[in-house]
Order: sequence, then C-alpha cells, then structure tokens
Amino acid sequence: MKSLKTKVILSAIVLMFALVATIGSTYAWFTVSNTVSVSSIQMNVGTQEGLLIRPYNGETGPTSDPTLLNATTYKSNLTQTDITAVALYTNLNAWRLSPVTATASLSGTTINGYALNTMNIDTKEFTPIDAAIPSTDINAATGKVIDISFWLLHQGTVDLPIALEGLTITAANALGAQDAVVNAVKLAIWKAADGDTPVASPAAVTFGLDNDYDFAFTLGMRGYDSGTATNNSILTASKTSLLAAQEEYYKTGETADTADIFAYTLAGADPIATLTKNVPTLVTVRIYIEGWDAQCTNAILAAIFTVNFKFTLQQ
Repeated sequence: MKSLKTKVILSAIVLMFALVATIGSTYAWFTVSNTVSVSSIQMNVGTQEGLLIRPYNGETGPTSDPTLLNATTYKSNLTQTDITAVALYTNLNAWRLSPVTATASLSGTTINGYALNTMNIDTKEFTPIDAAIPSTDINAATGKVIDISFWLLHQGTVDLPIALEGLTITAANALGAQDAVVNAVKLAIWKAADGDTPVASPAAVTFGLDNDYDFAFTLGMRGYDSGTATNNSILTASKTSLLAAQEEYYKTGETADTADIFAYTLAGADPIATLTKNVPTLVTVRIYIEGWDAQCTNAILAAIFTVNFKFTLQQ
C-alpha cells in the first residue's frame, strides 16, 4: 500500500448538544412531540498547509462573489465567534433537533441523509422534511436537523478526495439511558457545490458510531400492530443492506476494522467527496438523530453529547 501524507482540512470540529426532556416516559421516536433543544454548539475549525476555510454565507460561487478566490478571506482556523458572526449562523444556539430517518419506507434498503423523512405512526406513511434552508425543519427553533456549510479552498496541484477521520461522539452527563444518544446521532456530509456549479441531488455520506436500525414496537405501544410482524419489528429484512449503506470513517490508532463503522487505514475510509484544486468547494455537514435506532427514545432526551471529527485529504 502506498504511503499516505495526511493533511487535515477541518480539524477538531466540536459540536455540543443538550437535549431537554419535558416528559419522562419512553416512546418510539415518531410519537415524540417535544423537540430536542440545542443549548450550545462549540466549533473549532482548523486547517494545515495549503488548505483554507471560511463559513458559507449564501454565496453562489466565485462569479457572484470574487472574494471566494481570494485566499486572504479564508482562515486556517475558525472559532465559534467566526461562525456565528456570519448571518446564516447567528441563531445557531437556538436551533433544535428532533428524530428523523434516512430511510424512505418500512421496507427500504437504502439510506439518504440528504433526503430525510418523518413517519406517521398510524398510517406508516413517510413524509420528506422541508429541504429549504432555513425552513421549519432545518436550522430553526422548531427544527429537526442542523446544517452547517463551509467553503474549502484546496491549494494543491491535483484534485484529491477527503475522508472523515477520528469521529467521536461522547455523552457528557453520565446518566445511563440518556448516554445512549451517542448511538443514535448521525452525520450526513456532502459536497454542495464546486465553484459556481451546485451539485444536484448530492450523494450524502452518512456516518455513525453504532450503525443499527433495531427499533421494534412492543405490545401496548402506540404503533404496535397485533400479528403484523413487519410493522412490529421495523426494517428487519433490510438491516443488512442499511448497515452496508453506512460509510466508514478513519479511526486513528485502531488496529483492526469494524465493519461499516470505521476503517483501520486512511486509505480504507470511504471518501466523502473530491476537492478540485484551487476551486472553492462547498461542503455541508448535517447533524441528525436517526429515529429507527433502538436507542432513539424519549430516554435520550436531556442527554448532553459532543461530536469531534476531522476532514482529511487522501493522497
């Protein structure tokens, strides 16, 4: 295997979430009417030689905003203040999360973090979230997911793919059931634009620490269908395919792969997208809670957790 020279594009990105409960009972994710409150997001974004970053602020590309080609408008490190100073992210700490799913049906075999859905517990019908940004579903005080985008400028000599490195999701309040939130948190990441060219229907790469779809209804729970195994043991026939659809990140310091979670080598990690040299590239990071994860119940409300990861060039 050829040697790899690793350059960190996004370094030490730290997201801290607090989930606030208004009820104490445990229900299936789609019966939860209360939302998940984000009390704070702490972000420290760094780059190394030849790699620069700036927060997205609605620019459509370098033709409309020539400063995207000016390296002096980028930084090698972004603080929380740098991000919230941008108009799009001023209200970052007021945004909320509530459970959604990257599957499209009860019999689905694929996941798509770019096209998330909710589900009606009674009809079992899936409804897409509002994809507009901002909307009632994205980056809102009554929202379901959080999207944060960055312009990346790769000042290299060749186009290179990027991979996710060192993903950790850590519960901070040590309260047992609430700490299980780390298993339900997902990151969907995609390239949104290359220069002036937006990416139509981007292919999102989705990562998680515990890639399962193990939620099942129990007798007496709303949504339980007497004698209907398919609806009571959700996605059973699809679990293998859904697990394979999750991408692998590079876990630093590990000596063996864990299937469909992390890779032992950087070369073995699934690439997120390719950065075009000397062309501003827009990358979106979406944070969401996967509703079909067995741990995604009201028990995780009031949990506090931190997400850390790096974007790294594969070369």
